[in-house]
Amino acid sequence: RRRNGGVVRESIFDEKMGKIDGSVAGSVNKFFKEEDRSRQPTLFSIVRLIIDLFYFDDDPQLGLYGAFGYDLTFQFEPIKKVLPRGDNQRDILLYLPDELFVSDQDKK
Repeated sequence: RRRNGGVVRESIFDEKMGKIDGSVAGSVNKFFKEEDRSRQPTLFSIVRLIIDLFYFDDDPQLGLYGAFGYDLTFQFEPIKKVLPRGDNQRDILLYLPDELFVSDQDKK
């Protein structure tokens, strides 16, 4: 399985709020192949670590469910931000549900 490799700088689990806060170390490599762009240290590094932590072969429905914000582009491209962005805005919001209802439309 994958390891942290120094990507996650800090993480805090807030049990009361039911959330994990953290930060990602910046890329040490300014130049890399285009196909390696998505493997640079970003918020997705943390998502990959969480997926590895909960991975289970016997449950194909087990996963993270939620939404990804448009501003995730700033994780991959050095684009200058033009509009201000509030601290309360999220790049990503994912849930690990404890119960799922799966309906296979092909079997009906």
